[in-house]
Amino acid sequence: MPGAYFDLGLSPVQQAMRAELHAIARTDLRGRAAEAERAGLDLPALVRQLDKVGLAPAALFERGIDDPHTLLVAVEELAYGDAGIAWAAVSAFQVATIVCACGTDAQRQAAGAAFTGNEAATASLLVYEDFGRQPSEFETKVTWAGDGWTVTGRKGSVAYPADADVSLLVGRDGDEPAAFCFAGARTGLAGDREAGKIGLDATPSGPVFIQEAAFDADERLSSGLALHRAIGQARLLVAAASVGLARAALEYCAAYAVQRTTWGSPLAQHQGVSFPLIELSTELEEVRLLSWDAAASLAWLDEVAEIERHVTRAVNRASALALRASRDGVQLIGVRGITRELPVERWYRHAAALGAVDFDLLEMPFGLS
Repeated sequence: MPGAYFDLGLSPVQQAMRAELHAIARTDLRGRAAEAERAGLDLPALVRQLDKVGLAPAALFERGIDDPHTLLVAVEELAYGDAGIAWAAVSAFQVATIVCACGTDAQRQAAGAAFTGNEAATASLLVYEDFGRQPSEFETKVTWAGDGWTVTGRKGSVAYPADADVSLLVGRDGDEPAAFCFAGARTGLAGDREAGKIGLDATPSGPVFIQEAAFDADERLSSGLALHRAIGQARLLVAAASVGLARAALEYCAAYAVQRTTWGSPLAQHQGVSFPLIELSTELEEVRLLSWDAAASLAWLDEVAEIERHVTRAVNRASALALRASRDGVQLIGVRGITRELPVERWYRHAAALGAVDFDLLEMPFGLS
């Protein structure tokens, strides 16, 4: 079967990129997480850090994305530092993923031009809909109006809602998805930044209401199987963010369990503490490989239902893992775990926010119990 196996190893370039981003995430992003949540992230600083490893949005639009696993690794490391800051990069990576896969050279160049020389340029992905709808169930309607396209619907979890420098909108034209890439604000799109969100608050986000927004024919990307696959690759970046968050919580709590003593011995010597941490560590490796396998499978899967099944399974498992790891971290540390003195409470909130972005109600094990 084509694509039955995939390489579990990273290339030397990917390994170097991961090491560089890990250092940035562990020191800089994590150190700025609390301030970013209060006052907003420093987007130019984040873009400069991405530029060090060749992942600035302008560079992605210019050269394309040869290996989707590169972005999965990058997002995991960024979210390991702070998922709230990483969310701005995730949105830009998602837009670049779809445009590079389904856009013409002119469309790629137009999108990339907005980021060239502008470190503060923002990107919005208008894909997700509420209630766990899969792409094949989207209710945002695309209609031909004689001289262009009109779109009506509602999107949720949109970074920089309705005023980003580059936006990508996905709706449904009959039974097929339709994607449009455009620059700047657009009449018919009204964004509403959500205040007081439970997590991911460093990056502005919220719903976008779409009322007969008009698009030119040359703003529409190619459709068909390539678009289904590209949307799937973009969705997997949310899974990567959840894996990175879970890894941060697991490593922090494992170190705490070794250092914290009770009755003269470290917490980690108690099976009731060490066994759950070991199970989480094993599951983390499993879920990461599940996401990587889903990304590799998208290169050859040719049934829409199978594409959505592979992607949704990975996203759901990653979301559940992030919740469990961060919740167990709060419980292990105890009362201090729910204070803002330590980062575990922020990771717990981020896990809930990530889990609400993309999920399937029929398969999602996410819960607060």
